[in-house]
Amino acid sequence: MKKSLLALALAGALSQAQAADDLGTIVVSAARTPQSELSTPASITVIAREEIERSAAQNLAELLRGRSSVVVTDLFGDGSRASIDMRGFGNAAGSNVLVLVDGRRLNNVDLSNPALNSIRLGEVERIEIVEGSAGTLFGDQAVGGVVNIITRTPRKPSGQLSAGVGSYNRRQIEARYGNRLSNGFDYRIGAQLRHSDNYRDHNAVDYRNLDGRLGWSHASGEVFLDFQNLYEDLELPGALNQAQFEADPRQSLSWFAEDFTRTWLKVGRIGLRQDLGAWLRFEGEVSRRNEDRQIQQSFVGFPVLTPSWLRYRQTELTPRLVLDLPAHHGEMQLVLGYDGTRTDYRSEITNIEDRQQKQAFYLQATLPGPHGLGLTLGARHGRVSDDVSATYKTGRVDKSVTVATIGLNWRVDSHLRLFLRRDGNYRFAKVDELTYTSPGVELKPQTGVSWETGAQWQAANHHLKLTFYRLSLKDEIAFDPSAPPPTGAFFPGANVNFDPTTHQGFVLNAGFETEHGTRVEGSWNVVDATFDSGVFSGNRIGGVPEQQLRVSLDQAFPAAFRLRLEGIYRGAAYLAGDNANALPEQGGYTIYNAVLDWQRKNLQLALRINNLADKRYAESRNSYGAVFPSPGRNAWLTMAYDF
Repeated sequence: MKKSLLALALAGALSQAQAADDLGTIVVSAARTPQSELSTPASITVIAREEIERSAAQNLAELLRGRSSVVVTDLFGDGSRASIDMRGFGNAAGSNVLVLVDGRRLNNVDLSNPALNSIRLGEVERIEIVEGSAGTLFGDQAVGGVVNIITRTPRKPSGQLSAGVGSYNRRQIEARYGNRLSNGFDYRIGAQLRHSDNYRDHNAVDYRNLDGRLGWSHASGEVFLDFQNLYEDLELPGALNQAQFEADPRQSLSWFAEDFTRTWLKVGRIGLRQDLGAWLRFEGEVSRRNEDRQIQQSFVGFPVLTPSWLRYRQTELTPRLVLDLPAHHGEMQLVLGYDGTRTDYRSEITNIEDRQQKQAFYLQATLPGPHGLGLTLGARHGRVSDDVSATYKTGRVDKSVTVATIGLNWRVDSHLRLFLRRDGNYRFAKVDELTYTSPGVELKPQTGVSWETGAQWQAANHHLKLTFYRLSLKDEIAFDPSAPPPTGAFFPGANVNFDPTTHQGFVLNAGFETEHGTRVEGSWNVVDATFDSGVFSGNRIGGVPEQQLRVSLDQAFPAAFRLRLEGIYRGAAYLAGDNANALPEQGGYTIYNAVLDWQRKNLQLALRINNLADKRYAESRNSYGAVFPSPGRNAWLTMAYDF
């Protein structure tokens, strides 16, 4: 099967989510303000609203799985505990890919992954994926790439009611409505309720999400307020070992019978866009995030009988000035910005208290040149201060980093674009990393340089994009099970700065659509993530698949029916944490999915079947022997009515 999928890819059947790779696509993730992709010396993939609806995906993790260079690892298969990997980071993926909602960070001060389940797909307008480092523009954690989720802004009266049912007693209802008034005011409100028993025993989830927006646009700008209120109650089934997985992948061991996590999340944000003249404008946002979690989580042989609390309070400030000046060969754009966050964090689980402040200044200039050439230059200085109190470390930690970027973009003609980019990147240690190190060790900031070059070709019904990359990292931060633990710790291993590592490979996207409504598309992502020196010299980083391949066939039929067939191959990888490559490499596997949808006027019906062949597999495994089984064959039926 691997060979057949690969043959399709090399034949030109590989592509990204849809033809949004159009060279004229307007994106905001290239300069943190609207800018044509024509001016961007980077590979940016856009998943548009039409594709989101066609996918019938239940959650963000399901939508992103297999897209371009994105590798998704989902503990439970429902999107509630999923991570996104780009450029090959394995266990550390959640700290090396930046996830944003309208520019607001979802990444956490601790090692928990961004809450992808907090995104309600019904309110997403598009998703912009910056493939590769974006450290100069976005800073901390934008190492392997950036996923920026853009929500919908009302343009006219519109609403939707939808309901869904599926495997594992899953049921969901969702409603939204929005409008723009003649006086410039706009508003939207949306809500979702969901319950599922999920694939594993003792893994039921109850979820509710309410979000909305109020805005006012005038001749020279706009101001807006948006909010979100989310609650999730999730039972935790724990891990299995290999023998237990083979005997019954759905079981949960008795140690975990009382385990759960409950999350209360409240987010508010105020934003302003204001013209300050013919060429200058101000853009900025202030957001506040309050999150409380109640967690009871056991280990095999060590049941936990009482819950613990985690409290998270964060304020984020992101003002910037944008200067658009006419130049001889086009428009020159300069963006000068500041990113500041203040976080108060307390975890009874890990006995950590931290007051963290992060600040950064950045400048990026896009300069047009003759014959379709464009030059991008930029720099950022960032610093962090942690005032931390924990079992194994107490005191103040201050770190700072400066990075820069230079890129060249050449629009050869209306169909072809070439680009070359060098970008600096960094990430600071998470609070639970800097407090759990070997005796006498203080973690350094992780720094690196990313080189990306590629070509993008777009015609009426065909498109192709090929990107080569080399990401060299110094002091990569990760957990090493073989490192000496902190004095007095019972859990083996510690967080360390690795010896230099290199992440290199290529990403191929291509596709075509026939006049009869047949669309073939997919992506091929090859990555080689290895240690350059030290005790692991020449070894592959654990948890990183050597390649990933996705191919889909989309066919329109009479009577408004459409069928999509999808195959996703995930290649072999060493277990997460096995950087010594001492354990056998885990073989690859292929998963098949299908979507059948019907749409007539305002009514849409969609049936999605995942894992058609009922493959027994696990996206998440580690060197401690823990296996988190992925779901077997499952179905999801939705009905939506637009008004």
